[in-house]
Amino acid sequence: MILFYLYPIVAIIPATVVDIRTMRIPNAITFPLMSLGIAATAIFNTANLSQCIIAMAALFLFGATGLVGLGDIKLLMVVASTCGIMFTIVTIGIAAITLLVKELITDYKQTRGYIAQGLFMIVRCNMSMIDRGGKKVPMAIYILIGYACAFAGRFILHAY
Repeated sequence: MILFYLYPIVAIIPATVVDIRTMRIPNAITFPLMSLGIAATAIFNTANLSQCIIAMAALFLFGATGLVGLGDIKLLMVVASTCGIMFTIVTIGIAAITLLVKELITDYKQTRGYIAQGLFMIVRCNMSMIDRGGKKVPMAIYILIGYACAFAGRFILHAY
């Protein structure tokens, strides 16, 4: 069962390389692996299939907000297609924390301002007003780190 969770690495590693170089994650990487992930889940882990579909639908809706690139959403959908809701949430959380720490280290003053502005807009329930300054970040590397940490945590938990 642990090997089943290694499947998304097939998408995440090449997507990371392409994302770092071009700031895009091609559909040729994500769509076939997303489809294979759903098929593999339907065959080998039917109990988890509804979770995977719900996680993918939630990610699709989150992608519609425009706060994250659709390539990143599709890459997370590859994770969701095999691993389900909780594993995907942990991957996103670790990826977000890793990115936040990196941004705080490299540009503390501007990042602190973005955090304050983001929190203010969340409280006002108006995310459309957030000015991200046009800064684009290749998220695939952070998704890779998040997935690797989530996988390692799951492996350690299952080892005991």
